[in-house]
Amino acid sequence: MPSVSVGGHAFLSGDRAALESFVSMLSGAHGMPEETARDIPVTSGVEEVAERLAAYAEAGADAVGPALDGAEWMRQEVLAQARDRL
Repeated sequence: MPSVSVGGHAFLSGDRAALESFVSMLSGAHGMPEETARDIPVTSGVEEVAERLAAYAEAGADAVGPALDGAEWMRQEVLAQARDRL
């Protein structure tokens, strides 16, 4: 059976204005409504990220590889901690 990988965006900054700017950029670049673009990035802290990763796994994903976006991309430890909770 082929494996399923999910790509996307992780915006782990607590800066809401920067997140909204990122969502607006996604919307404009890909021609989608902002409501749709708002659901694309994985955001927030460890618990929220773990819930999102678990949802991808439940939907059949074998791997998730998000791009780390935003000024606080060094918060990549949030992804590692979320993965450890699965």
